[in-house]
Amino acid sequence: MLIIRNEQMHVFGTSIQEQFVDCMVAHIATEFTAKHAVWGDAGTREFVRRVILAGDQNGVRSIGAVAVLIELMAQFGERFELSPDKVWARKLLAHPTLPDRPKVEALRDRLASRTGGRRIVMATPPGCAADAAPVLKPVES
Repeated sequence: MLIIRNEQMHVFGTSIQEQFVDCMVAHIATEFTAKHAVWGDAGTREFVRRVILAGDQNGVRSIGAVAVLIELMAQFGERFELSPDKVWARKLLAHPTLPDRPKVEALRDRLASRTGGRRIVMATPPGCAADAAPVLKPVES
């Protein structure tokens, strides 16, 4: 009979989570190149881990739902601060009984509909220093 101790299960779970983090870092490097260029691999890895933790705290735990949440937070900010629907998004994410997949699908659909599917990025106005207050600017796809 095979016996798996709790310590072994934890290592197994940590290994799978690290593989997922690696995949999401690579995905962000490809799909959100400007943010990855600023954050670097280490910063992107920390971002992904923060989103996984935020997802867990809000009942978003399945791999697919967490991946969508990572993409949404990469695009709209970790507190959805780049979205005009930030208050609504935060409330929906914190909903205690809504399952994770419908929760992130509703977030994705509403946020995408408000931006016409365009990505929102931080941009520095022409003639301003690089550290000047950023402005929101949609990126044409």
